[in-house]
Amino acid sequence: MHNSRRIFAITALAYVVLAFVGAAVMLIIRPPVMVADVTTLHLRTAAALVITLTSIGGAGLFAAGIKTFRLKLRVAYRLVAVGIGLFGLALAQLPITAFFDLWNMWWVKSGMIILPFVVATTLLYVGIRQFARLLDIKNKLTDYRITSALTLGFSALSFVLGHYVVHDHAVAGTDFYTAVVGWSAINLSYAALLAHGIRRQIGAAYQPATRWLAIALAAMAVSAWHEYTINFFMNTGSWYVAHGLSLIPFILGGLLIIRAGYAFCLLGIVSVTPFIPVAEAPSPLTDDDYFNSITTLAALASRREAIDPVLDTLRVITANLPPGQLLNDAAKKQLVSTYQSIEAYLIYNDPLRNFNRDDLRSRLRPAFRAVLEQANW
Repeated sequence: MHNSRRIFAITALAYVVLAFVGAAVMLIIRPPVMVADVTTLHLRTAAALVITLTSIGGAGLFAAGIKTFRLKLRVAYRLVAVGIGLFGLALAQLPITAFFDLWNMWWVKSGMIILPFVVATTLLYVGIRQFARLLDIKNKLTDYRITSALTLGFSALSFVLGHYVVHDHAVAGTDFYTAVVGWSAINLSYAALLAHGIRRQIGAAYQPATRWLAIALAAMAVSAWHEYTINFFMNTGSWYVAHGLSLIPFILGGLLIIRAGYAFCLLGIVSVTPFIPVAEAPSPLTDDDYFNSITTLAALASRREAIDPVLDTLRVITANLPPGQLLNDAAKKQLVSTYQSIEAYLIYNDPLRNFNRDDLRSRLRPAFRAVLEQANW
């Protein structure tokens, strides 16, 4: 377990180092074409490379932690990972196009260059929506009819504003660009809000990972809205845009995606905790072994409301147990029954994770596990 944690930590750090080393190298590479201001070209391209590599790295970390999840969550997970990676690649296109003077390519002249933003942010929203629905989260943000209507309507409005209002509205393609940025911003906002809702409802074991996911998606949404806003007031030649400063929020978003991907990787390594044979279990069995083992297992449930009724027995017993008094045999049997119910839920009914009995029992206090095995439970 500790080796896996170290490997994932080193991998996450390596992605960050690679991104900034790559950016540093890009600062000294001479562009293949003559440009008026090499410095600004270098800065934009270096910033874009950081975004691309951190996004791809974050997507890779997400993909690395997929094995322990059930099929439906794996599908949602892959959509999120692909969306993140594609978003990073999409952001890199414009500066790289400028660096290598590729403006005459069909991909650029046709406007297809910004199509990946539409695909990436749509995949992110769809993946997070599926994740939310697995936890039975249903609201206006999970209703395709509502979100599609809002997205299309806002994108159409953005197209009109881009044609008449934004700073560069006379430049060909500005209206289409504004519409795509609006599409991206609103889809990222849906995903961020849903991720926050997931974090509020999901079980304790998932809290750190979903918290970082919500923060990362919120940063990406803020970055998109930042780009949308400055598009109305600045042109591509302005100092803020030309020097790549407008890309800083996206860089922060990429770093947070790596942190979120690492947190999700840690969920996957929990299930390989070494199994301790009963023979090694200490012989004394305390009341705390009962309480700790049950609460440890309960924390693994992805839907807290699903096991809350089962935990009522534990709450009643602990509330009525006088200070200093030990559990009687009847209370112990009730707690074992409570444990069995939680174990059965995790193995057969949890919507997110695949568990097996040995995996679950390896997390328990050895003395309590010995009780279960000696009774053939």
